[in-house]
Amino acid sequence: ASVCGWELSLWQNGTSFALALAAGLFLFSREWMGGGDVKLFAANALWFDLHGLIFLIGAITIVGGIFA
Repeated sequence: ASVCGWELSLWQNGTSFALALAAGLFLFSREWMGGGDVKLFAANALWFDLHGLIFLIGAITIVGGIFA
């Protein structure tokens, strides 16, 4: 018998997207982040699994600090 459904990596990508969107919406509600930035962050998080999301957040933080 085989199990049908999405692979684990797809679930992790969806979870990364949901976490990024939830965090972004919280930051948007506090007016600490713009709506376009939240959408861009969530769309980028869709390409990463949970392990890669940590590196994405770190890279965004470092590059944002350099640009600021």
